[in-house]
Amino acid sequence: MSIFAGTLTLMTPAFQNNFPFLFSDTGSYVLAGFKGVVSDFRPMAYGIFMRHVSLMESLWLVAFVQAWLTSWIIHQFTRVFFPQLPVYMPLATVFVLTLGTCAGITTTMLMPDFLTPLLILASAILLWGKTSRHVAAGAGLILWFGIAAHHSHRWILFLPLLMLLAGRLFRLKGIPARKLALVAAIGLTGALTIPALSFLYGGGFVFSRAQHIFLISHLHRTELLIPHLNKFCLVNTSPLCACRERESDDLLWDPASPANINGGWAANDSLFAVVWDDFLKSPENIKNLAIKMTEDAVAQFFTFEGKTVFRELENGHPYGVLREVFPKGLFAIRHSLQYHDAGMESTLDENQHWLVMLSFCALALLFLFNADNIPLQYKWLVVFVLTALFANALICSGVSMIDPRFQKRVVWLVPLLAVLLVADRVRTTQFLTALFRPKALET
Repeated sequence: MSIFAGTLTLMTPAFQNNFPFLFSDTGSYVLAGFKGVVSDFRPMAYGIFMRHVSLMESLWLVAFVQAWLTSWIIHQFTRVFFPQLPVYMPLATVFVLTLGTCAGITTTMLMPDFLTPLLILASAILLWGKTSRHVAAGAGLILWFGIAAHHSHRWILFLPLLMLLAGRLFRLKGIPARKLALVAAIGLTGALTIPALSFLYGGGFVFSRAQHIFLISHLHRTELLIPHLNKFCLVNTSPLCACRERESDDLLWDPASPANINGGWAANDSLFAVVWDDFLKSPENIKNLAIKMTEDAVAQFFTFEGKTVFRELENGHPYGVLREVFPKGLFAIRHSLQYHDAGMESTLDENQHWLVMLSFCALALLFLFNADNIPLQYKWLVVFVLTALFANALICSGVSMIDPRFQKRVVWLVPLLAVLLVADRVRTTQFLTALFRPKALET
């Protein structure tokens, strides 16, 4: 019942909107799942998930299952690592996150973004949790699905696992070797699911047919591409040489970009790969790119405020796809707040700003003045989650751009940790022992 109540709580932003939230990429996932169209750059798994979960009847079912999975993982995370807290703590935490962050919006948006924080929590449960087999199996399935649903997720998981592996090599305590191998194996299986599904749907055994356009586009945005092209184009020919005369830095979506006027992203991917490989031959280029990626990652880490729910127009891609594939949902879309650009995101953004900042301060104070009393397992949890958040910032800003959507999808993990750790520390104080008296938790 608590998990169900948490599910409905997380869905309140969508209820207020009168429809699950749409994003510009939603249309591509709908085409993948409902029509079997293999995208050049988006995996099939999430689209297939939408197709089957919706039962071809209602996209509200997709939002409900996403909210249920989020509520379930929060409940299991709390019960596994903080069993001494009262039974109402998981649901109370969901209330705090829904009112104080944009977790409800991210969770009920028809995008695989909701899986990013879930796979982080699932990995933590598998690494350090002592739990039942069905909870471990559920966490494993979420981790596998999360990796299979988006290209960035396998790299977001890779950096925290690499950090833990380095810790093992330096013989640091608290890092379970076998469980680390298990999480890595599940992550690898999820990654291989991407080309496997592409192959099954006729797209070939490939991860992406347009991966280099994003890398080249990032170079252009960071002003590293043009200096390289000034040398490259002296002895080589490439559609990208036209970038030297362009004022726009948008190689992805501008209809007049070299990629879009020469056959599209996939058709030019091999040509962009030549430029990318040549760029990496220069140590100076690698150094400049590493510096810029680090700067962008730090900026992205703290960029979690801004518009992510954009007005849905009838000439927009998601609306056009749904008109063709799922017309029964158009009436509700036209009566949503998103359609009229009258959402609640700005209020939640302001709440999130203060809650996240307070949470960072609370964690800092705990570790500065109470570190000796914090169990080693909790220390590794915080390090693991914060490393994953930085990995999210590094990968997303390093491959695409700095955008509030990328960090907004995971930043609610900081208040989650802060609320639970503060509650645990308060519980140990004598004057509040009665209020936080341990109770038996349901399994």
